[in-house]
Amino acid sequence: MKWTLPLALSLVDEAHKNGEGWKAICPAHPDVNPSLSLRHGDKQELILKCHAGCDYEAVLAELTQRLYEQRQEYIYKDRTGSTIGKVVRTYDDGGNKKFFQNAYINGEWLNKSSSELKTTPYRLPQTLRAIDNSRPIFIVEGEKDADTLHSCGRTATCNAGGGGKWSIKHSEYLIDARKIYIIADNDAAGYDHAWKVYNSLEEVGTEAEIKVLISPYAKDISEHLALGYSLKELKILKREDAENEPLRFPRVISLASFVFDSPPEVPAIWGHNGKTVLWADGQGLVIVAPQGAGKTTLGILLLESLISESSTVLGFPIRPSKRGVLYMAMDRSIQIATAMRRRFGKYGREALAERGGYVWNGPAEEDFSRQPGLLLEIAEYFKVDTLFIDSLKDAVLRPTNEESAQSWNRAVQLCTAEGIQVCVLNHIVKRAGHGEPINIDDSYGSNWLTAGMGSVLALNGGPYSSFLELTHLKPPANLLESLIVQRNNKTGALTVIGDSSDWTWFFTEPHTT
Repeated sequence: MKWTLPLALSLVDEAHKNGEGWKAICPAHPDVNPSLSLRHGDKQELILKCHAGCDYEAVLAELTQRLYEQRQEYIYKDRTGSTIGKVVRTYDDGGNKKFFQNAYINGEWLNKSSSELKTTPYRLPQTLRAIDNSRPIFIVEGEKDADTLHSCGRTATCNAGGGGKWSIKHSEYLIDARKIYIIADNDAAGYDHAWKVYNSLEEVGTEAEIKVLISPYAKDISEHLALGYSLKELKILKREDAENEPLRFPRVISLASFVFDSPPEVPAIWGHNGKTVLWADGQGLVIVAPQGAGKTTLGILLLESLISESSTVLGFPIRPSKRGVLYMAMDRSIQIATAMRRRFGKYGREALAERGGYVWNGPAEEDFSRQPGLLLEIAEYFKVDTLFIDSLKDAVLRPTNEESAQSWNRAVQLCTAEGIQVCVLNHIVKRAGHGEPINIDDSYGSNWLTAGMGSVLALNGGPYSSFLELTHLKPPANLLESLIVQRNNKTGALTVIGDSSDWTWFFTEPHTT
């Protein structure tokens, strides 16, 4: 049989995310603290390692035994709640799934199915109650998936017998539904089944809003959720895609499309397209600075311009946000609110509310490096197209850890791949800054935190000093010459007063201010 990570996770106890993999109680020895690591491998679906010393074969033998002992019965009931039959899932000696059906007629279980069992949706009473209460209905390919969604508080159903067995009679039970989501398994048979269900629902004349969804990351919804993804990360499958290949690798496109459908020059969120680009579309921006050197001030100016119809920051144009901005004020949120009031107080409450935008007020509830998909889920939940992270150390609790940094990089890449722009504010290591030149290695944490970002800017100067140096450590296009910026601590304004060569004397000769 073929072992997969989701299958192994379903058989172990106390499974939880740990970096890019999982930790769980090892089944091969009396385990108190989870000592079993599980993850995907480059060349195999599942890699297991017991850190207490159990052999790989011993762990796999225990998991295999647990699999053999699993027998699941799915009870089918009619609209009155009376039992009409069941579907039984078991495993053969090779660990392969086997299904059979038993009808329940006149108080007796039969070793065969029945026409009623074959045409009645699973969890029918719950499904009908959900329809009466105008709640959405999910249709999946199997009972396990329906139960998985039920455990998440959703109403889900399927037909007995798996793919291809949905009938007009199943659809007639759902004719009064308001919203129906069909979740396709991620293979050719899953596609065919989903569109057969869709066509059947249309044929009976339901007026429900129907959408076909699919996981780009997993073979079915149970595996999708087991891997830590959310329902919001399912993709809508369009009708014209019905004859296409399954979305197992949705990011694969033709070489010609990759080359010729991409912008011919680097598109700018902040800056001039293809020339001086301080923040590139889809590439992410990091602003690093010593404590008190103005990175939040610059972040707030960018926020202000993004929610304005047209504006510039430091003389460079900003492309306004189309859907809104979420500023994650996780580090000293009270001070950030004070700084924002300096900039936004002039608008008044009502005018600012019309401009839109959200603020995450206070510490993060999760370490985003442990759940890479969570950042995208938050952006999609609030329907924004831009995220500000203030600051990185509050989003990633172990920024110097290589695994945590790589996982955070994945979180950012998932956002930018879906059109969510990301600006990250980060501190520098203690040895750098305050007059000393800043280089990219001075950004606090692992190099992976900046490796996946398109642009890295450094602000250098003393705490709350009136003059700062802006340096482009990593440009997505032409390199920006270092600039000297004057800061107004009363208004929160930053103004370019020249490039660094013009002001060398100011930083090298004795002077008073």
